[in-house]
Amino acid sequence: MDLKQIIEKLDRLFHIKDFEGAEKLLLFEADKFKNIGDFRSELSIRSELVGLYRKLGEKEKAFVAVKLCDDIINNYNLGIYPQAGDVYISCGTACVAFNKKDLAEDYFLKAEAIYNKTLDNFHIKKASLYNNWGTAYNNEKARIYITKALNILLRLNNYPLELAMTYLNLADTYHPIDDEKIINDLIEKAFICFDKAKLDEYYAFVCSKCIPVFEHYGYVFMANTLKERLKNID
Repeated sequence: MDLKQIIEKLDRLFHIKDFEGAEKLLLFEADKFKNIGDFRSELSIRSELVGLYRKLGEKEKAFVAVKLCDDIINNYNLGIYPQAGDVYISCGTACVAFNKKDLAEDYFLKAEAIYNKTLDNFHIKKASLYNNWGTAYNNEKARIYITKALNILLRLNNYPLELAMTYLNLADTYHPIDDEKIINDLIEKAFICFDKAKLDEYYAFVCSKCIPVFEHYGYVFMANTLKERLKNID
């Protein structure tokens, strides 16, 4: 199987919640690519394992996978590709999930260095980096990174769903009482973004992440509106 076929099979396993099967698939394919010397493909699969172990709360396995990703990038000079930045974001996000924020900072810095060398200043991958980086912190420091993501997305002006999530991430950095007006403004901007996006599977995925946030802030009408839209997605 090539990478695309592997990811398609992985998605099917996730859909039926066969996480043991997903792990076995990824470990098998990672070793296969390693044995034939296709280290970029191996890196992609190892990164998927990082995400899987983060999802399952498997801390020890996650950090083994993170270390393997870092080793592959360093040993085979893969830091010249943006893909390595993507992988470092995955590693950093796993570190945040397991409360290793100092280590997460290291991986986010590595991702930033790679992106700065390989991508334009205003690239969607950089917005993803800064949004994820912001999750490592609270309030003011988180706001610095999420605002960087916001500025990139506003400049690109064609990623409405990513923009919606960023507005909501930014709202979470403010005090719910002292900064109520700012929060309300950000939530309303986030909701408007959903009017500009295509109703598809990704729309449904983003809605599933954002509806609880609208509900958390008391915007029941907005949450219910998105729930109704989900009914129109096959």
